[in-house]
Amino acid sequence: MKKIISAIFIVFFGFLFFCSDNGVVPYQKEYSFPDKNISYYDHVLPLIDAKCGFGSGCHNVENDNNFLFYQTKENFINHEIYSSNPPGLTGFVLVRQEIDPQSPRFSALYLLLTENHYLGVERMPPLTYGREPLTSGELAGIEQWIKEGALD
Repeated sequence: MKKIISAIFIVFFGFLFFCSDNGVVPYQKEYSFPDKNISYYDHVLPLIDAKCGFGSGCHNVENDNNFLFYQTKENFINHEIYSSNPPGLTGFVLVRQEIDPQSPRFSALYLLLTENHYLGVERMPPLTYGREPLTSGELAGIEQWIKEGALD
């Protein structure tokens, strides 16, 4: 009997932990962005964390190949892309603040989110893990954030 109660307790709290307040798993939620003054910590990080990190299980501390590079804005924008085909670092960082605000759709970050096999990397989040592409609103928010200079 104690095992059954323990199992129910774990399932119930596990559901609460992995679902948002409206019962949607974080990586299935659509994230919205304001029209301007987009902040990494207020807007981009929650999206990345849910769709790429903790919520998706890919870029997290349990996965040795995909560490939590996105916890600070500086680590995120300066993260060098690793290609699996061919294997190795590409020399490209996600957001080049001195170049990308003029053409955010050509930033490595935007191309990784929209193009398949950019620099030998599958489009993110990858369909192989059953993840949906970012919505047009989410992509527009990322684009605006880069256009504004990838602010904190």
